Amino acid sequence: MKRKIYISLLIIGLIIFMTSFVKATGTTSFSSLEQAEQYIKQNIDNLDVTDAIRIYQDLSENYSNDQIADVIEDNKEVLEEKGIDESLIDSGTSVLRAVDGKKLNEILNENIDINEIEEQIQEGSTPAEIIDNVQQKMSVSDKVSLGVDLFFAFWIVKVAIVLIVILAIYNIIVRWRIFDKARKHPWAAIIPLYRDIVMYKVCGITPWVLLLLLIPILGWFILILINIYAKFTLAEGFGKGIGFGFGLWILGPIFEGILAFSKKTRYLGFN
Repeated sequence: MKRKIYISLLIIGLIIFMTSFVKATGTTSFSSLEQAEQYIKQNIDNLDVTDAIRIYQDLSENYSNDQIADVIEDNKEVLEEKGIDESLIDSGTSVLRAVDGKKLNEILNENIDINEIEEQIQEGSTPAEIIDNVQQKMSVSDKVSLGVDLFFAFWIVKVAIVLIVILAIYNIIVRWRIFDKARKHPWAAIIPLYRDIVMYKVCGITPWVLLLLLIPILGWFILILINIYAKFTLAEGFGKGIGFGFGLWILGPIFEGILAFSKKTRYLGFN
């Protein structure tokens, strides 16, 4: 998996090189990707990787990675005729579509030695050989750093992180309100483990069940069942029925929000 990530990153530059956004004898500017596509078909044999990556950086100021990936895919047959493997093309365009263009430019500037790649091309090295050489020269720390940079360059990762943070904050607010209604320490919502202890008490369950975490597999499975049961006892503690318990189990954030913010909902506890 790691190998594929590193190959995908470098192949972006190589694919852009092979698709010829630029000519080896000089720099060409494009007012549209259609012009670039036409230029690809006419000059694919006269390319320079250093200029290609620089042109990518210029293009990325005016075009999205999706648009650039579209041009690459439109010329997929031409690339395959030049010996570029279909899986590498697909891998490169997939990364282009998923990675933030600004972050990719930073990675290309910081992690890719363009001059060294150019020298290898002049010596007759194939793209596969260049990729292998680059990976062999990278230290473990460089690979980790590159992997982390690439990981956080994916827009889907950024969206996921934002959603996780939002849900975490929402969960703290909801638990704070529930604990307050149950006459427990509301600040327990921000303290790991203690918040679970307080929540079990609110649900009428002894917090000692947390010791099941120390029993691998069987204890964890039993704790999962207890947590499901806790959803129904939480509903009972607030005077709700089995249906609401199912809501807490299946759509926890929504139904816990109802318990937390509904002025009509009060904590009754257990006799």
